[in-house]
Amino acid sequence: MNTKNGISEPVDLTKVLEGYEGKWVVISEDEKSVIKSADNLEELAEYTDKGIIMLVPETDYLFIGKLL
Repeated sequence: MNTKNGISEPVDLTKVLEGYEGKWVVISEDEKSVIKSADNLEELAEYTDKGIIMLVPETDYLFIGKLL
């Protein structure tokens, strides 16, 4: 995750997540690749410590994630 002055910067994952719409994915910690994808979260249970897990939104609507 990019940070500037302690504030998270948005990351464009468009190219990394292309083709995974509607799927659960594990993204590498460097946010450059998808390690694993699945139709449901349970299939990724053994990958929880491998990267960032997220549901990729469909492309037919605007999505703005929440930064913690």
